[in-house]
Amino acid sequence: MKVRHFTCCRQRSGITGAFLFWVFLAVAVAAWSQAPTRQQPSVSKLTLSQIEDLVSHGVPDSTMHMEILRHGLAFIPDPGTLESLGRKGAGPQTLAAIETFFRNSTPINSKSSGAAAEILPRNFLPPVGYVNDFAHILSPEAVARLDRVCGQLDHSRANAQVFIVTIYTLNRADTADFAKELFNKWGIGHKGSNRGVLVLLAVNDHKDRITVGYGMESILTDAKAAEILREAAPRFHANDFDGGVTQIVGRVVRVIADDANVKLGDAPGQQPQR
Repeated sequence: MKVRHFTCCRQRSGITGAFLFWVFLAVAVAAWSQAPTRQQPSVSKLTLSQIEDLVSHGVPDSTMHMEILRHGLAFIPDPGTLESLGRKGAGPQTLAAIETFFRNSTPINSKSSGAAAEILPRNFLPPVGYVNDFAHILSPEAVARLDRVCGQLDHSRANAQVFIVTIYTLNRADTADFAKELFNKWGIGHKGSNRGVLVLLAVNDHKDRITVGYGMESILTDAKAAEILREAAPRFHANDFDGGVTQIVGRVVRVIADDANVKLGDAPGQQPQR
C-alpha cells in the first residue's frame, strides 16, 4: 500500500510539475517575443544635419547627449566635425557623446560602396577650392600658397586641375578606392580633357595618395607619383604638414607645367573653373 501510495503521489506530483513547467514556458516565450518590440529604437541613427537642426532649435545639452548615445550616428565624425558643431552652439555633453561614439564605432568596410560619403558628411561636401583641409592641419599661409599655385596651373595652357584634400581618418576604407570615388564625385579636371589630379592625405592613418585622370596618366605615372610621395614622407614623420603637402603639390605642378612648357608666375590664386 505504501508503495502504491508513493507511486500515486509521484504521479500526481509529476502531472502538477509538468503543468507548471508548460505554464512557465508559455509565459517565458510570450515575454521573449515581446522583448524585441520594446527594445526597438523609436528613430534611426542620427545624421549630421539632424544634429545641427536639434542644436539650432535649442535642445538641452543633456538631452542631446542621451539621444546620441541611445541611437548612434549615421556618419563618421572627425575633429573638423566637432569643431564645426561647437561653433554652431553644440554643448560639451553633445560633443563628448559624438566623440565617444566615434571611438567605439565599427570601422567602415573598405569594400562597401559609399565609403567616402560616410567619411565626408553631406554627400562629400562640395570642394571649397583647390585646397580642402578638412583635417585642419595646414596653416593659412600654406593654404594661400597652395591655392595660388593651383590657380595658376588651372588658368594656364597646361589646362590641368590639382586639388588637395586632407582628412583625419579613412576609418580603414581602402585609400585608392576612397580617392577614386572622391575624384569622380568632384569631377576633378576639365570636361573632355580628364587632366585632373587629387592629392589626398589621411593624417591619423599615415596614408597618402595621388590619383590622376586619364589625361594625366602618361605624365604622372604610378612610379612618379610613388616617388613624389616617398620624398615627402620625412616631412610628415616630423609633423611638418605644411612642408610635406607643399612639397608634393610643388612636384606635381612642376611635372605638369614642364610637360606643357608653361612657366608659372606669382599671380594670386583663383577659384577653380567648373
